[in-house]
Amino acid sequence: MSCMMLSPAHIATVAHGLAYLLNQSEMCQLSAAGELYDALSDCKYPHDFLYDDRKIYPVLYRHNELAYEGRYKVELDETDEVPAMPDNVPHLLHHLSYNEHYFLDTDFFKFLKLLDCFIYQCEEQATADTNLQKALVKTSIRLYAFAAHQNAEYSAAPWCI
Repeated sequence: MSCMMLSPAHIATVAHGLAYLLNQSEMCQLSAAGELYDALSDCKYPHDFLYDDRKIYPVLYRHNELAYEGRYKVELDETDEVPAMPDNVPHLLHHLSYNEHYFLDTDFFKFLKLLDCFIYQCEEQATADTNLQKALVKTSIRLYAFAAHQNAEYSAAPWCI
């Protein structure tokens, strides 16, 4: 297995998508794992219950950095600053159209793949057993289940035989 430091744009896009999942309530089926709410509980706007992608971004960046440094036995440099979060990143998760099922567009699957890449890059000894990593994996599983339930073939298949 290998590990790489992901780009700030990649991490910021994941941070934005996670904030969307954590903050939205209109589509109850599309949500983050409960553990992610706890793992990112310090990433809320002041005096609010909403999650801030600008606070999630440095947490994810440091998580990826810890995985990378642990994998390649690089000395931790506590003086390194997290790069500024890019302003213009894709906002891949958004309100989905509904007609008996939610319509999953290309952006949904792009986000899911970016999240999976992030999870893969952080599946290292230094980070694999952290609450954040476990919560990200559970969130990814929830998104796959959500996608399956929106599939017409899945809905048409018999519940039991």
